[in-house]
Amino acid sequence: MIVYRKGKIGENDEIVKTINAGFSDVRDNLNFQLTMPKVYKKEGLEHHTLVCVDKDDFLGAVTVWPTHFKVLNQTLDMAYIGSVAVKIEHRGQGIMKKMMDLVLSEIKENNYDLAILSGQRQRYEYFGFYQFGFLYEFVFNKQNVKHTVKDDKNYSFREILNEDDEDLTNIYDLYIKRLFVARPKNNFYDYLKSRGLKVFVILKDDKFIGYYLIKNEEVIHELELINLNEVNLVLKGILEFHNILEVGIITLPFEVNKFRVLNTVTESFKIYTKDLARIYNFETTFEKLMKLSNQVDKLEEGVLLIEVEEYGTLKFVVDSSIKVIKTNEKANIKLTKREMTALTTAHSNLVLKYKNWFPLLVSVPYADSF
Repeated sequence: MIVYRKGKIGENDEIVKTINAGFSDVRDNLNFQLTMPKVYKKEGLEHHTLVCVDKDDFLGAVTVWPTHFKVLNQTLDMAYIGSVAVKIEHRGQGIMKKMMDLVLSEIKENNYDLAILSGQRQRYEYFGFYQFGFLYEFVFNKQNVKHTVKDDKNYSFREILNEDDEDLTNIYDLYIKRLFVARPKNNFYDYLKSRGLKVFVILKDDKFIGYYLIKNEEVIHELELINLNEVNLVLKGILEFHNILEVGIITLPFEVNKFRVLNTVTESFKIYTKDLARIYNFETTFEKLMKLSNQVDKLEEGVLLIEVEEYGTLKFVVDSSIKVIKTNEKANIKLTKREMTALTTAHSNLVLKYKNWFPLLVSVPYADSF
């Protein structure tokens, strides 16, 4: 008989085998213990995964990873869904739908602000997930190096290979200065190594000045420097160190200063979406994200009432403070949940233009995603 239940202590290896098998038709030689150590590296975290079993045979699994982002003095509570997997021979039996229905019900009961995942867009729209957030990817290449000012300082780079490295403290101290942080200190290294990332410290005359997370020596998913004005020299050194012709650099929408600097030294950039979200609490989610946007670029004062289909009317107020509350007042405009979620994307102006409020400046950093 098929049973759906939480994973138990001691089942981590079996859970990982099931997930590896579920993704074997799209990627070769997968090992989620290596690519997602923050979740599957060790025993004790099995309860975050819902499994589908038939007697002793594991048929499918889906993991919900609690992710709590610090947004100024508040917390945005996300349930990050990942590793949605059903073994190939057991597909077509409704297992995925049943698992998703169960985890989404639990997420709602646990009062998360939103659920989020990275996956095929149309597939997850059936479950109420829509495009959420956006990011920039800059390209820095050898031609850009020709126009980089020469410097006689000695830049060097060193990979962090274990969780006891003394420079992890320096990395963490620099990381927590960001506007949108979620990684716990006791599991910090495993986050940095998840999703196939490698972490390097940046040294100048043998002194720590920053770090970066890179994947496949192609894209830098996170770059933090004590002095952002050194970014062109650092990027030049990274090309030489990795012996590559060009590298992509991901920048999140609230990293405005980083965007301005990179836009002057790189070749080009593109904008794209990465995540899908199902928002359960629109008022708290939007209020917190508007406060984040306001920290980057002060929002213009105003009042706006939006009726969200199958949810209710929200009143947005920006004056000396920022508030989003439910109300029975008459709305100025009616939007679907898809359209509301799109107010966090770069194409928000196609949905609604109102002062300088949208798009909301949000994107989940790669190391925090699933």
